[in-house]
Amino acid sequence: DALEGLRRIMDSLSMFSKDLSYAVLLIRRRIAEGSLSNIDIAMLRRTARDVASCMPYLVVAMARLTPILKILLCMLMCKSLPSLFPSSFRKSRGRFARAWKCIAIKERDRAFDAWSAFERDEPAPVTETLQTILA
Repeated sequence: DALEGLRRIMDSLSMFSKDLSYAVLLIRRRIAEGSLSNIDIAMLRRTARDVASCMPYLVVAMARLTPILKILLCMLMCKSLPSLFPSSFRKSRGRFARAWKCIAIKERDRAFDAWSAFERDEPAPVTETLQTILA
């Protein structure tokens, strides 16, 4: 269970960092092109909410408190104010990301199998192909 929890935390941190890098890309695109789609605007808003919701946890982490007290305060905030939890750390988004990753792996494997099958079949020489067309 401890390894599962550590994996979830690492996946959530990775997802959060990807959200931040994508938000920076969207801001650059907005500056360069002048407009964004509605989906991109929603992504920026979600990332801004996530960054804002991290602030109380960062304040607790930087406060001069004992490690035990920091852990207790973070746990109290998680239980009493679940809306102050970034979306990348929520279970529903984690489940969706894991499902999406499994789909991507299956698609990659399927594409690799198709490419391998294509490489095994040697194409017919040009002369045979031309004879088939002309016949």
